[in-house]
Amino acid sequence: VRPSGWDPYKGAPPCHFRFDFDVETHPTVAGAEFANVGSFREHLRTAKLVGRATSANCDLSLELNATALNIDFESIIGKAGEFSLLETGLAALQILVLITQMNLSDTQTRAASASLLTIGMMAVVDAGFACA
Repeated sequence: VRPSGWDPYKGAPPCHFRFDFDVETHPTVAGAEFANVGSFREHLRTAKLVGRATSANCDLSLELNATALNIDFESIIGKAGEFSLLETGLAALQILVLITQMNLSDTQTRAASASLLTIGMMAVVDAGFACA
C-alpha cells in the first residue's frame, strides 16, 4: 500500500532529450510490407522517419523507425472520373441493347429470354468493373 501523495518522480531532475532524426522520402513504394497495394502503387509515396532520442542525464535512449504513406489524391480523382465516364457509357449502351432486343423480338417468350441474356451480360460487365 502506498501512502497518499506518494510520487516516485518527486525531486528527480528533469530529463533533457536530444533528438536526431532523418526523414527520407521516396517517390515509389517498395518492399514486402507494401506488397498488397496492387494497382495503386503508382499513386503512393513513402516517407521514412529513422532516428533516436537520447537523454544523458536520465540514461534513456529511444529509437524510432516509422514509415508513412502519402496518397496522390489528384491522380486518383482523375482516374475515377475517367472510370465513371466509361461506366456511364457502357450502361447507356446496355440499356440501348436491351430496348432494341425487346422491340425486335416477335413473341413475349423470346423477349423474356433475350432480356434475361442481356441482364446477365449487364451483371457480368458490372461485376468486372466493380472488381477492377
